[in-house]
Amino acid sequence: MFRSLLVAVLVGCAFGVETKVEGQKLAPAYGLQAGNGICSYQDTCSAGGIEGVCVSISSGCCSGTVTSGLCPGSSDIKCCTNNACSTPSGSGTCKQTSACSGTSVPGYCAGPGDLQCCVNTAPPPAPTCSYQATCSVNYIEGVCVSVSDGCCTGTTTSGLCPGSSDIKCCTSNGCNTPIGSGTCLQTSLCTGTSVPGYCTGPGDLQCCVGGSPPVPPTPTATQYGIDISQTLSSSTASCLVSNGNSFVIPRGFCSDGTIDSKICNSLNTAYAAGVKTRDTYLFPCPTCSSSANSQLTTLVNYLNGNCKAAWSGRVWLDIEGSQYWTGNTNNNRAWYQSLVDACHNNGITCGVYSSASQWSAIFGDRNYAYGSEFPLWYAHYDGNPSFSDFSAFAGWSTPHAKQYDGDVSFCGMNVDRNYSPSF
Repeated sequence: MFRSLLVAVLVGCAFGVETKVEGQKLAPAYGLQAGNGICSYQDTCSAGGIEGVCVSISSGCCSGTVTSGLCPGSSDIKCCTNNACSTPSGSGTCKQTSACSGTSVPGYCAGPGDLQCCVNTAPPPAPTCSYQATCSVNYIEGVCVSVSDGCCTGTTTSGLCPGSSDIKCCTSNGCNTPIGSGTCLQTSLCTGTSVPGYCTGPGDLQCCVGGSPPVPPTPTATQYGIDISQTLSSSTASCLVSNGNSFVIPRGFCSDGTIDSKICNSLNTAYAAGVKTRDTYLFPCPTCSSSANSQLTTLVNYLNGNCKAAWSGRVWLDIEGSQYWTGNTNNNRAWYQSLVDACHNNGITCGVYSSASQWSAIFGDRNYAYGSEFPLWYAHYDGNPSFSDFSAFAGWSTPHAKQYDGDVSFCGMNVDRNYSPSF
C-alpha cells in the first residue's frame, strides 16, 4: 500500500498591514526575522526572469543576488533574488513555487505568497538489496534477504526463507529518511509516521519514524485457530482447545510434489483433543511433472485411506510464493485453473489461501478472478484478528478466514495464528 508523505512544519505567522497614503494603496509590509533584524519588502522585482523582493541591503536582508536600479526608495533598497533560507526540512533558496523543482516550504521568505523556500529533496534511494520472499516473526512482517550482503541491520531469524542458508528472515530493519531514522514495519502497526521508499519489501513495509512499539491484540475464544507444517503433539492440541482454538489446518502436500507424511498424525491428534475443525492445505508444485489434478487427488486419496474420520473434508489451495511457480503469469493461470477445475471435477471441497500481493505476483493482476466461488483465507500479518483491513481482490469481497500472525510460539509450538468467525 503506497501512501504519500505529508511533512508538516510549524512556522511563525507572517503578517501584513495595508496603509493608504493620499488615497493610494501601498504594498503590504511583511515581517520576517532575518539575521539580526526584521526585514520587510517594499515591492517585488525581477532580475534575469527570477522573481525577487526589494529589501534593505544594509540591514543584512539579502544573502542571495543583489541587483541595483530595480526598486523604488533609497539606494539601499535593492532587488534580492535567490535569497538563502533555512527550514526544518532543510536549507534552500527563495523561489516562486512554479520554478521550484524540490519542495516549496512557506513562511521562510520575505515576499508574496508564491515566493517560498525551495528545498531540494532527492527521491528515496533505490533499495540496494533484493528480497526473495516475505516472512513473519512474532506478528512482525519481514523479508527474506542475504545476510552476508549486509542487507539486515535488524533481527535475523533462520529457517523461515527459501534458498541458501545465507537467506534469512529480516525483521525490524533500520531505515533513514529525511524526517528521521526509524524501523521497517508494516504500515498497520506503525504508531508514528510511515515513510515509503526506504525499506526493501512489499508496499506495506515502510520506514516507521517515531511512535511506540506495536502491541498485538489478544485473541479471546473460539474464532481462532492455527495452521502448521510440523507434527501436532497431544499436549499442544490440548492447550489449543483449552485456549479456545476451534480449528487446526496442517500441511498435507509439500512444494516438492509429495505427501506430507505428518498430516494424518496431526489430524488424528487434533481429533482426539476435540478440535472442532480439522482441514488441510495443499502447497502445490506447478513445476513438477505431475498435473494439478494428480496432486490434488493424490492428497485426497491418501487422507481417505489413512485418516478419513479425523479430516473435516476441506483442502485449502495454498497460492503463494511466486518462486515456486513457472515464472510465466499465463502458464501460472492455466495451471491454477486446472487445480480449481480438479476440485469441481472430483467433488472435493476446496478453499483458497492467498493475499492480494501474492496473487498479483503469481498471476500478474490482483483482479484476475478464478475460483472465487471458493471461500478465501487471506494472509496479512498485522497482528489484528479481524477483517477490518481486508480489501477486495480477485473476485472476493468477503473473506472466510485471516492469517494474522506468522511463525509465533503458541502452546509450545511454532504456528501461524488465524482468525475466522466461520469455521
